[in-house]
Parts: sequence; structure tokens; C-alpha cells
Amino acid sequence: MKNNMPVQPVVALIVAMDLNRAIGKENQLPWRLPSDLARFKKLTMGSPIIMGRKTYDSIGKPLPGRLNVVLSRQEGLDLPEGAVSAPDYDAAYTLALAQNPAHIFIIGGEQIFRQTLKFADVIYLTVVQTRVDAADAHFPEFPEGAFELLETEHFNADARNEFAFSFEKWQRLRF
Repeated sequence: MKNNMPVQPVVALIVAMDLNRAIGKENQLPWRLPSDLARFKKLTMGSPIIMGRKTYDSIGKPLPGRLNVVLSRQEGLDLPEGAVSAPDYDAAYTLALAQNPAHIFIIGGEQIFRQTLKFADVIYLTVVQTRVDAADAHFPEFPEGAFELLETEHFNADARNEFAFSFEKWQRLRF
């Protein structure tokens, strides 16, 4: 007998942080890592992305090839084609789910990561080998024992990437 239950998409957080868990400074990424941006694009292309309004504002436009869901309590938020607003995570998830995706990506910022970490099945983490002075946004600690590291790949700084970094993939442990 075939199971006709719909397959739930993988909820994935995708984030780059420094050695002190910093993810932002003055509403901007505090480093230039084209390799990380390329990985972000490759992983998220074709999937819905959920972000806070400040993250959307820092990007400045909808990212192409993805439904951009912007979390905001502001009613009537005026967004261009390719972006929609939602008042909370449940509404954002429902909008993303309507795309019938294999993955739904949560891309930040700090408050959105804090609210949604409990829903994450996977975390795509870039660890940047630096410490940002005066960072004002940080990625939350994982609950102890909740995730296991599945993959790690290290890269040295080079002409394109100002800092050494590691790509990591963490998966939630299911008991």
C-alpha cells in the first residue's frame, strides 16, 4: 500500500558566522567571501527563503529564482514582485509550503534564527576564521546534543576570500 502522506520539506538554516558567532554589523555582512555567496546561491536556488525585514532591507531586493518571504509585523509592507510578507513564522512556512519545495531556507537575521532554530532539520554553516569588532548580530548556540556535524570542508584565505573559512553541514538528531 502506497503512503499518500505529503512529504514535508527540509527546513534549513543557512548562515555564516565568525569565531564569536557574529553574523552581522550595522545590518551588513562583516566580511567579503564570494565562495560563501556562491554556496548560498547554489543551495537556495529554486527554494523558498524566509528572512526578517532587516535582512531583506540589507539585501535591498528579492533574490531571483526563489520565493522571498519577509517576516514583518508591519501590515501592508510594500514589496516588489518575487517577495511576499508574512506576520510570523507559521504564515511564512505556509507561503513557502505552497511552492511544494524539497527545502525551505531560513536566511536570517539574528531574531529570525532564534525563533526558528527549533524548527531546523539542517544547518548549513560557514565558520569564518575571524573575530568581528563591534558585531551587533549573533547566531544562537545550538541546543547541546540536538545536532551532529555531518560534513566539514576547510578553505584558506585567497585573492577572492579575505578570511579562511569552513563549510559545515549539521543535521538534527532524531530520537
